Amino acid sequence: MEYAKDEIFNIRYNSKKGTIECGTKHKNKIIQFLKQSKWMSVFIILGIAFSIINCILIVDFFKLLTKM
Repeated sequence: MEYAKDEIFNIRYNSKKGTIECGTKHKNKIIQFLKQSKWMSVFIILGIAFSIINCILIVDFFKLLTKM
């Protein structure tokens, strides 16, 4: 039971505040990484945007081919 509480659900007791805190470390690591490396987050956002635009253009191209 202690393993599930500590590792899976990530429930911790904060002795400074006197409260129980729960949350995931993965979200904090991702947010911390994006805050530290602004250029990497810009490149990731641009990559996702260009991928979406590319998919839209491919679909439009095939629609144009089927009209002929």
